[in-house]
Amino acid sequence: MENSNIETLARQLGVAIQADESYKSFMALKDTVESDESISSMMEQIEQLRNQYQAEASKQTPDQLYMTKLDTDFQNLYGTLMAKPAMAQYEQGRQALDAIMNNVMQILYLS
Repeated sequence: MENSNIETLARQLGVAIQADESYKSFMALKDTVESDESISSMMEQIEQLRNQYQAEASKQTPDQLYMTKLDTDFQNLYGTLMAKPAMAQYEQGRQALDAIMNNVMQILYLS
């Protein structure tokens, strides 16, 4: 099979995936989440905590108490974030789309 045929089929698959309701729903949820300032702020804070944790963990002698505090802060903030209805819906949408993509990948690998 020629590469151009493979690329054509891949584009057709992409169009089919984008036409699927799971994809459309996920993209709408993604837009909602990205436009919510409180969610964006929490996600930035989570990223900062993650970076601080990694920086501390990479030190020769990391401060375990500080790392525990960062982890606790991360878990608390993540719990608050995921309790937001928009984030719960986003996560469900992401999981539904992931399931479709995993099935597609299995078909590609096993065919």
